[in-house]
Amino acid sequence: MAAKLTGKKLTKVSKRDLVNAVDDGSSVLYSPDGKRLIKLINWNLEKYVIKEGTEVIADEAFYIKSGADSKKRMLKEVIIPNTVTHIGKGAFVACNRMKRMVLPDSITYLGECAFQACDSMEEIVLPDTLTHIGCMAFHQCSSLKHIVIPKNVRHIDSAAFCNCPNVVIESRSSRFVVQDGFLIDSKRKTPFHYFGKEKVVTMPKGIVRIDWPVFSDSDVEEVTIPDTVTTLGFRAFNNCHSLRKVMLPSTIKEVVGWTFTYCESLCEICVPKGCKEAYQTMMQEAVAQANNEVESMLSYRVFRRLNLDKYKNPEEYLSALLPVKYWDLLVEV
Repeated sequence: MAAKLTGKKLTKVSKRDLVNAVDDGSSVLYSPDGKRLIKLINWNLEKYVIKEGTEVIADEAFYIKSGADSKKRMLKEVIIPNTVTHIGKGAFVACNRMKRMVLPDSITYLGECAFQACDSMEEIVLPDTLTHIGCMAFHQCSSLKHIVIPKNVRHIDSAAFCNCPNVVIESRSSRFVVQDGFLIDSKRKTPFHYFGKEKVVTMPKGIVRIDWPVFSDSDVEEVTIPDTVTTLGFRAFNNCHSLRKVMLPSTIKEVVGWTFTYCESLCEICVPKGCKEAYQTMMQEAVAQANNEVESMLSYRVFRRLNLDKYKNPEEYLSALLPVKYWDLLVEV
């Protein structure tokens, strides 16, 4: 007996799926059995009620790719029946006229980028049946004001709430807790996101690792890291243009990649007495390794494909990425 498909495998759309899809009469394509909504092809719809019995909203189902048609996104409202369990990758990307969404008490899975760049979305109600929130699920939902993480959520991928500058997060989950403006995975002891409004921040004790995108695009100016932290992860402070000062503990044993990317205002990294040399070594080695990996990867063809043409070459890009050699900013206190 074949294993039941779940998650990404269930929401993925193949060429065969598109060829065999059936039009419901509104220029919305479904699988022949009616259980999977494959693709919206009627860009003039402002409201759509998904058919009863639908179980899956497939990857990019309501997404119009960039180009002339992308300006015709008229969709303002989608009603989802309580038979739907999975919402796929990028299902509602850039549906930028939608302001509110209520997910029924049947949804268990939100794929990566499910609601990315829905920049008019102010509220989305998540059901208690939800267990999985994918990477960047609500990335760039710039108008999102409030969201509650349901009690049964067991998995949240990185950057789920990145670049949501106005959001206030509540949590009913025992694993994912809110403390001092941070959303924290209490099992892994790592923060996902800082959504607080304070510009001088002391991180909660108990955290062991800081990774992207905890402070990404934040306007924090000063951060104190507790002595429970042992690892500074890749781009832990990415695009923190207002960041001036960071207080590091003596407990850091590992620095991964570029820690302070696009932090052009950073002028002081304070470390305990006797730790400066160790920090210098860790930071320099981490940056050298990351640079080597990028330079080996960024052929000029790839460089152009990534829309980095404003830089003359990969070396210029790396210089912009790290406006200061931040190990030179280390000060013992």
